[in-house]
Amino acid sequence: MKRLGNNIMLVACLILIPTMVMAVDTSAPVPAKEKNVSDQAAPFSVAPPLKIGSINISYIGMESEQGKSLKTRLIEKKDKVEAKILAEKKKLDTLKESIKSKMPTYTPKQREAKSNEFQKKVETFQKFIRESEESFMKEQESETNNIVSLIEKTVLDYGKANDFAIIVAKKDILYVDSRIETQDLTSIILKAVNDTWKNK
Repeated sequence: MKRLGNNIMLVACLILIPTMVMAVDTSAPVPAKEKNVSDQAAPFSVAPPLKIGSINISYIGMESEQGKSLKTRLIEKKDKVEAKILAEKKKLDTLKESIKSKMPTYTPKQREAKSNEFQKKVETFQKFIRESEESFMKEQESETNNIVSLIEKTVLDYGKANDFAIIVAKKDILYVDSRIETQDLTSIILKAVNDTWKNK
């Protein structure tokens, strides 16, 4: 009997709670505070599209006046070095044949002296080849770096002056969305590089 009474009390509570909630919910609504005009969101504005450019660095390097001049100088230097190497090689071949033909007439001491003499000439010849190659590569690297530096400075100046967000090398572009427009600035930068080089 006591348990039944408790159950009735629980049911009564469950009936009263929703009624109390409804009583609160059906009360008169509080008027909402009017929003200030200043609280309203600012109108949406569309940002202007970013300007993106690309260049073919290798083409500019090879086709620039400075690049063509470097290529001409390196070819001339290479031809001169190769001609000197061939001339020295012929001298060594002639000396070798001469020593070989006279070897039977030499004493052991003379043979050793001639052999050492020839070996020193060979070592001098090999050293000349190594130094020529190193000098050629060093000049090529130095002059190429100068060209690249000029291209980079020209791109930097042009990009800033014409409000470009970014200018990249064409070889570094793997994918561009069709909605993004990129401008090929290769011919413009090439002309600017040539103008700068001529005015040095």
